[in-house]
Amino acid sequence: MQKRCGGASSYITVSPDDVNNPTSFRLAHCAINNKDFPATVNETFFKSLREAKSFNQGSVKLPCDYTSRIQAASGNPVAVAVEFCALVENVLTILIGCPLNFQPGTNSKNVRSPHHKGMHGHVTAYHGCIETQERSALHFHIIIIWGGITPKLLEHSVPFPSLCKIIGEALDTMHQATLPTNLHIQNMLHSLMKQSKSGRTNFLCQQKNTLSWTWCLLQNHHNNIGKISCGQTF
Repeated sequence: MQKRCGGASSYITVSPDDVNNPTSFRLAHCAINNKDFPATVNETFFKSLREAKSFNQGSVKLPCDYTSRIQAASGNPVAVAVEFCALVENVLTILIGCPLNFQPGTNSKNVRSPHHKGMHGHVTAYHGCIETQERSALHFHIIIIWGGITPKLLEHSVPFPSLCKIIGEALDTMHQATLPTNLHIQNMLHSLMKQSKSGRTNFLCQQKNTLSWTWCLLQNHHNNIGKISCGQTF
């Protein structure tokens, strides 16, 4: 594939949360009819999952705590696999722009266009594999070759700094991900509290470090990048 289409443009890993997935949790339970749980759920089902409380619908009383969700996923791995297959198909079809070649009811001898349009443009080729983690959770990796800047063009543009800058800006816009600043603050405070309980550091920061930490938060919020990039030690 690389010899024919050039080097890969993107390497993507998708690792779904099979324990907290509402659909796989419903599929893990037996269905009696098409009117009651798990065929249908009311508006309190998702709230019960978020708050890890028992879900009540008619005569059904179902625990939704984390232990119960783990037991449901491990007790019915087929439900997890069915939802995982649906996720793989949706990612490849909608985001990547390349439907699976072999699906139930399709004819593999049909002629398919070599160029499909996805979230980053036309896909020249892709290759993926499915693996399991240590706890047997499914995830998949995919290498994608997007139609666009070829490796040869990148090689020939090296002597021209202005052209390299333009190409670099274009490549940097392909993948972007940010998290709200409050999530970073919450994680940092949680880490500090854990360290304080273990006696490795004092949770009450000195005034100098506190000011540096606050400045970093304000600076990142001003730049709207949604992440903490300062290397301060508290």
